[in-house]
Amino acid sequence: MTTPLIGRALLFRHLCWVLLACTAAPSTLVAASQTVTIETETDFYTVTYDDQRISAAEVREILYLSPYYPPDVPSPYFMTGGTVKEGQKVVRLKWFASIPLEQCNPGYTECAHEQLTPAFFANAQENLDKTQRTLNKLHSENLPEALEPVRAYLVKYLHETMSMEQARFNFLKTGKSEELVNIQCELCHCKDRASILQSFERIPQDKLEWSRIWHNRVVDCMHEHDTGYPIDAWNSFIKSFGIHETYRARGPA
Repeated sequence: MTTPLIGRALLFRHLCWVLLACTAAPSTLVAASQTVTIETETDFYTVTYDDQRISAAEVREILYLSPYYPPDVPSPYFMTGGTVKEGQKVVRLKWFASIPLEQCNPGYTECAHEQLTPAFFANAQENLDKTQRTLNKLHSENLPEALEPVRAYLVKYLHETMSMEQARFNFLKTGKSEELVNIQCELCHCKDRASILQSFERIPQDKLEWSRIWHNRVVDCMHEHDTGYPIDAWNSFIKSFGIHETYRARGPA
Protein backbone atom coordinates (compact mmCIF):
# COMPACT_ATOMS: atom_id res chain seq x y z
CA MET A 1 0.00 0.00 0.00
CA THR A 2 1.32 3.43 -0.76
CA THR A 3 1.89 6.07 1.89
CA PRO A 4 -1.34 7.99 2.62
CA LEU A 5 -1.46 11.26 0.73
CA ILE A 6 -1.49 13.46 3.83
CA GLY A 7 -0.33 17.04 3.78
CA ARG A 8 0.09 17.51 0.02
CA ALA A 9 -0.06 21.19 -1.00
CA LEU A 10 -3.49 22.39 -1.99
CA LEU A 11 -2.59 23.04 -5.61
CA PHE A 12 -5.45 23.12 -8.04
CA ARG A 13 -5.93 24.76 -11.40
CA HIS A 14 -9.64 25.06 -11.59
CA LEU A 15 -12.86 23.74 -10.17
CA CYS A 16 -15.88 24.45 -12.29
CA TRP A 17 -19.49 23.44 -12.54
CA VAL A 18 -20.12 23.27 -16.26
CA LEU A 19 -23.56 23.27 -17.83
CA LEU A 20 -23.34 20.91 -20.77
CA ALA A 21 -26.90 21.14 -22.04
CA CYS A 22 -30.16 22.54 -20.85
CA THR A 23 -33.30 22.59 -22.96
CA ALA A 24 -36.86 23.34 -21.91
CA ALA A 25 -40.09 23.31 -23.86
CA PRO A 26 -42.77 25.83 -22.86
CA SER A 27 -44.37 24.83 -19.52
CA THR A 28 -42.30 21.59 -19.53
CA LEU A 29 -39.30 20.86 -17.35
CA VAL A 30 -36.71 18.85 -19.26
CA ALA A 31 -33.78 17.03 -17.66
CA ALA A 32 -30.46 18.88 -17.84
CA SER A 33 -27.12 17.13 -18.01
CA GLN A 34 -24.57 18.80 -15.71
CA THR A 35 -20.87 18.17 -15.42
CA VAL A 36 -18.45 18.82 -12.57
CA THR A 37 -14.83 19.14 -13.68
CA ILE A 38 -11.94 19.19 -11.22
CA GLU A 39 -8.36 19.44 -12.41
CA THR A 40 -5.40 19.52 -10.01
CA GLU A 41 -1.66 19.14 -10.45
CA THR A 42 -2.02 15.37 -10.07
CA ASP A 43 -5.63 14.46 -10.91
CA PHE A 44 -8.30 14.99 -13.53
CA TYR A 45 -11.82 14.18 -12.36
CA THR A 46 -15.21 14.71 -13.96
CA VAL A 47 -18.75 13.78 -12.97
CA THR A 48 -21.84 13.99 -15.15
CA TYR A 49 -25.32 13.85 -13.59
CA ASP A 50 -28.96 14.58 -14.33
CA ASP A 51 -30.13 17.53 -12.23
CA GLN A 52 -33.72 16.26 -12.32
CA ARG A 53 -32.64 13.12 -10.46
CA ILE A 54 -30.21 14.71 -8.02
CA SER A 55 -29.64 18.38 -7.28
CA ALA A 56 -26.39 20.29 -7.71
CA ALA A 57 -26.29 20.98 -3.95
CA GLU A 58 -26.60 17.26 -3.17
CA VAL A 59 -23.88 16.40 -5.69
CA ARG A 60 -21.50 18.96 -4.19
CA GLU A 61 -21.83 17.33 -0.76
CA ILE A 62 -21.83 13.73 -1.90
CA LEU A 63 -18.82 13.97 -4.20
CA TYR A 64 -16.56 14.43 -1.18
CA LEU A 65 -17.38 10.80 -0.37
CA SER A 66 -16.25 9.48 -3.74
CA PRO A 67 -13.09 7.35 -3.73
CA TYR A 68 -11.97 9.32 -6.79
CA TYR A 69 -12.50 12.86 -5.48
CA PRO A 70 -9.01 14.47 -5.47
CA PRO A 71 -7.69 15.00 -1.93
CA ASP A 72 -5.81 18.16 -3.02
CA VAL A 73 -9.06 20.08 -3.53
CA PRO A 74 -10.28 22.10 -0.52
CA SER A 75 -13.19 20.42 1.22
CA PRO A 76 -14.82 20.30 4.66
CA TYR A 77 -12.85 17.14 5.38
CA PHE A 78 -9.14 16.41 5.84
CA MET A 79 -9.00 13.78 3.10
CA THR A 80 -6.28 11.20 2.68
CA GLY A 81 -5.89 8.30 0.33
CA GLY A 82 -3.66 5.87 -1.42
CA THR A 83 -3.69 2.93 -3.77
CA VAL A 84 -3.29 -0.80 -3.43
CA LYS A 85 -2.68 -3.33 -6.18
CA GLU A 86 -5.00 -6.33 -6.34
CA GLY A 87 -3.66 -8.60 -9.05
CA GLN A 88 -3.39 -6.47 -12.18
CA LYS A 89 -5.88 -3.90 -10.86
CA VAL A 90 -4.96 -0.73 -8.95
CA VAL A 91 -7.63 0.17 -6.39
CA ARG A 92 -7.97 3.68 -4.98
CA LEU A 93 -8.48 4.02 -1.25
CA LYS A 94 -10.00 6.91 0.66
CA TRP A 95 -10.19 8.08 4.26
CA PHE A 96 -11.32 11.13 6.22
CA ALA A 97 -8.69 11.74 8.89
CA SER A 98 -8.24 13.93 11.93
CA ILE A 99 -6.32 17.17 11.39
CA PRO A 100 -2.81 16.73 12.87
CA LEU A 101 -2.15 18.59 16.11
CA GLU A 102 0.83 20.31 14.49
CA GLN A 103 -1.02 21.87 11.56
CA CYS A 104 -0.69 25.60 12.14
CA ASN A 105 -3.77 27.80 12.08
CA PRO A 106 -3.73 31.56 11.44
CA GLY A 107 -2.46 33.38 14.51
CA TYR A 108 -0.45 30.42 15.79
CA THR A 109 2.87 30.86 14.00
CA GLU A 110 4.68 29.72 17.16
CA CYS A 111 3.54 26.16 16.55
CA ALA A 112 5.90 25.97 13.57
CA HIS A 113 8.76 25.82 16.09
CA GLU A 114 7.19 22.65 17.55
CA GLN A 115 7.78 23.62 21.14
CA LEU A 116 5.22 22.43 23.66
CA THR A 117 4.14 25.91 24.71
CA PRO A 118 0.63 27.15 25.61
CA ALA A 119 0.37 28.49 22.04
CA PHE A 120 1.13 25.03 20.65
CA PHE A 121 -1.60 23.45 22.75
CA ALA A 122 -4.09 26.20 21.91
CA ASN A 123 -3.46 25.56 18.20
CA ALA A 124 -3.69 21.80 18.72
CA GLN A 125 -7.02 22.19 20.55
CA GLU A 126 -8.37 24.23 17.65
CA ASN A 127 -7.50 21.37 15.29
CA LEU A 128 -9.24 18.87 17.55
CA ASP A 129 -12.31 21.11 17.63
CA LYS A 130 -12.32 21.40 13.83
CA THR A 131 -12.13 17.63 13.50
CA GLN A 132 -15.03 17.20 15.90
CA ARG A 133 -17.12 19.57 13.78
CA THR A 134 -16.36 17.62 10.60
CA LEU A 135 -17.24 14.37 12.39
CA ASN A 136 -20.55 15.90 13.45
CA LYS A 137 -21.15 17.05 9.87
CA LEU A 138 -20.47 13.59 8.47
CA HIS A 139 -22.83 12.03 11.03
CA SER A 140 -25.62 14.46 10.17
CA GLU A 141 -25.38 14.51 6.35
CA ASN A 142 -28.68 13.69 4.63
CA LEU A 143 -27.50 10.88 2.37
CA PRO A 144 -29.28 8.32 0.18
CA GLU A 145 -29.71 4.97 1.90
CA ALA A 146 -27.27 3.35 -0.53
CA LEU A 147 -24.45 5.48 0.88
CA GLU A 148 -24.85 4.47 4.52
CA PRO A 149 -22.02 1.88 4.28
CA VAL A 150 -19.77 4.62 2.87
CA ARG A 151 -20.70 6.99 5.67
CA ALA A 152 -20.09 4.30 8.30
CA TYR A 153 -16.66 3.49 6.86
CA LEU A 154 -15.54 7.13 6.70
CA VAL A 155 -16.95 7.91 10.16
CA LYS A 156 -15.03 4.98 11.64
CA TYR A 157 -11.67 6.11 10.28
CA LEU A 158 -12.27 9.75 11.19
CA HIS A 159 -13.32 8.82 14.72
CA GLU A 160 -10.32 6.52 15.20
CA THR A 161 -7.78 9.05 13.97
CA MET A 162 -9.37 11.74 16.11
CA SER A 163 -9.01 9.45 19.12
CA MET A 164 -5.35 9.06 18.25
CA GLU A 165 -4.80 12.81 18.04
CA GLN A 166 -6.62 13.35 21.34
CA ALA A 167 -4.43 10.70 22.95
CA ARG A 168 -1.32 12.40 21.55
CA PHE A 169 -2.55 15.74 22.90
CA ASN A 170 -3.05 14.30 26.38
CA PHE A 171 0.33 12.54 26.29
CA LEU A 172 2.17 15.70 25.24
CA LYS A 173 0.51 17.61 28.09
CA THR A 174 0.90 15.06 30.87
CA GLY A 175 3.68 12.71 29.75
CA LYS A 176 1.44 9.75 30.61
CA SER A 177 1.41 7.08 27.90
CA GLU A 178 -1.29 4.69 29.08
CA GLU A 179 -3.91 6.23 26.77
CA LEU A 180 -1.59 5.69 23.79
CA VAL A 181 -1.23 2.05 24.78
CA ASN A 182 -5.00 1.66 25.04
CA ILE A 183 -5.54 3.20 21.58
CA GLN A 184 -2.81 1.06 20.03
CA CYS A 185 -4.22 -2.14 21.50
CA GLU A 186 -7.75 -1.23 20.42
CA LEU A 187 -6.81 -0.46 16.82
CA CYS A 188 -4.01 -2.96 16.33
CA HIS A 189 -5.45 -5.88 18.31
CA CYS A 190 -2.31 -6.24 20.44
CA LYS A 191 -1.90 -9.51 22.31
CA ASP A 192 0.68 -8.44 24.89
CA ARG A 193 -0.40 -5.15 26.39
CA ALA A 194 2.11 -5.40 29.23
CA SER A 195 5.13 -5.54 26.93
CA ILE A 196 3.85 -2.59 24.91
CA LEU A 197 3.33 -0.58 28.09
CA GLN A 198 6.86 -1.48 29.16
CA SER A 199 8.30 -0.32 25.84
CA PHE A 200 6.62 3.05 26.35
CA GLU A 201 8.75 3.59 29.44
CA ARG A 202 11.72 4.29 27.15
CA ILE A 203 10.28 7.41 25.54
CA PRO A 204 13.01 9.81 24.34
CA GLN A 205 13.18 13.47 25.31
CA ASP A 206 11.58 14.65 22.06
CA LYS A 207 8.06 13.59 22.92
CA LEU A 208 6.49 15.31 19.92
CA GLU A 209 8.60 13.46 17.36
CA TRP A 210 8.16 10.19 19.25
CA SER A 211 4.37 10.67 19.24
CA ARG A 212 4.47 11.16 15.46
CA ILE A 213 6.36 7.90 15.05
CA TRP A 214 3.76 6.21 17.26
CA HIS A 215 0.97 7.72 15.15
CA ASN A 216 2.46 6.47 11.87
CA ARG A 217 3.01 3.00 13.31
CA VAL A 218 -0.61 2.75 14.46
CA VAL A 219 -1.91 4.09 11.13
CA ASP A 220 0.08 1.40 9.30
CA CYS A 221 -1.48 -1.17 11.58
CA MET A 222 -4.97 0.26 10.97
CA HIS A 223 -4.46 -0.10 7.24
CA GLU A 224 -3.49 -3.75 7.67
CA HIS A 225 -6.86 -4.36 9.37
CA ASP A 226 -8.82 -2.06 7.07
CA THR A 227 -11.89 -3.70 5.55
CA GLY A 228 -11.59 -1.37 2.55
CA TYR A 229 -13.70 1.44 1.19
CA PRO A 230 -17.17 0.01 0.37
CA ILE A 231 -16.83 0.48 -3.38
CA ASP A 232 -19.84 -1.72 -4.15
CA ALA A 233 -22.09 0.64 -2.19
CA TRP A 234 -20.65 3.64 -4.02
CA ASN A 235 -21.05 2.02 -7.41
CA SER A 236 -24.64 1.04 -6.57
CA PHE A 237 -25.41 4.65 -5.65
CA ILE A 238 -23.98 6.24 -8.80
CA LYS A 239 -25.67 3.63 -10.98
CA SER A 240 -29.07 4.18 -9.37
CA PHE A 241 -28.83 7.95 -9.88
CA GLY A 242 -27.34 7.77 -13.38
CA ILE A 243 -24.09 9.43 -12.32
CA HIS A 244 -20.97 8.92 -14.44
CA GLU A 245 -17.46 9.45 -13.05
CA THR A 246 -14.20 9.76 -14.96
CA TYR A 247 -10.86 9.84 -13.21
CA ARG A 248 -7.29 9.79 -14.45
CA ALA A 249 -3.96 10.61 -12.90
CA ARG A 250 -2.18 13.47 -14.64
CA GLY A 251 1.29 12.83 -15.98
CA PRO A 252 4.24 15.22 -15.75
CA ALA A 253 3.61 18.61 -17.40
